[in-house]
Amino acid sequence: MLLSKRGNLGPQPDYATSAPIGEAELAGLAGRLLEERKSLKPQPSHPFSLEMRFPPQEPVSEKPISREKRLLGLFKIWTVIAYMDLNVENASIDWSTDLRDWIGKVEEAETTLPDYYNVLRRFTAQLNDSHIGISLVSPLPPGSVSPIQLRPIESKPVVVRTLRDAAGDDPPIQVGDEILTINGKTVEELFAERRPLISASTPGAMLRNLVNSLMGGQGKDTLEVTFQNESGRHTVALKTMSPQWLPGSGRQPPPGTPPSYKILDGGFGYINLDTLI
Repeated sequence: MLLSKRGNLGPQPDYATSAPIGEAELAGLAGRLLEERKSLKPQPSHPFSLEMRFPPQEPVSEKPISREKRLLGLFKIWTVIAYMDLNVENASIDWSTDLRDWIGKVEEAETTLPDYYNVLRRFTAQLNDSHIGISLVSPLPPGSVSPIQLRPIESKPVVVRTLRDAAGDDPPIQVGDEILTINGKTVEELFAERRPLISASTPGAMLRNLVNSLMGGQGKDTLEVTFQNESGRHTVALKTMSPQWLPGSGRQPPPGTPPSYKILDGGFGYINLDTLI
């Protein structure tokens, strides 16, 4: 990724000429252009460029943050995207002019920290870019992980792997089960709540991220989950797991169940290749 002298992203020539450049001239020309680049400051094409010095990272807190810090977070996000996102032209809003519309929304998000983060998620969801995500950096409560892994299969959230708990017991849900409700809310209701918070490049990416969002434990020890399989509909109490098993924690997850596969009518089937690793 290159930043041109005008502040635009992408490869931009520093010098263009229709005349041939002799070999003896090349070194001197390159040196002169390098000196020019050092003396020039990139100038963005948008009207809201800000000079910022970011403060040192503060300890994580669940307390509401001040109006000034909330706005600083908004401006930081806006500036980084304005300079660095190559796909900003695919946004649902005009990124160069619509910042002012979100200032009031951020100012009003003062009740809880998650409220503020959700405003930022709605803001960045307008980018329609799967590389964009806003995460709430906070200590994870017990029961933050569901002991099942889901994937969208035929546009439905289907269990592709289960994790045993610390005692070695399998959850009461099997590979191949389709999730219907969690804590009394249908999958469709949960998707409708979460879709405005997710930035996705394609409908397939949106579905993948929505299904992934169902794997959280919601900070509860137990989730009431309704699923269906060939034997019908079932409702079970699904015990959640400690976040100590999350990727990157430095600890290994509990042993998984056998590889997931299913044979369909007509001699077709599928297998989750992740279980072969």
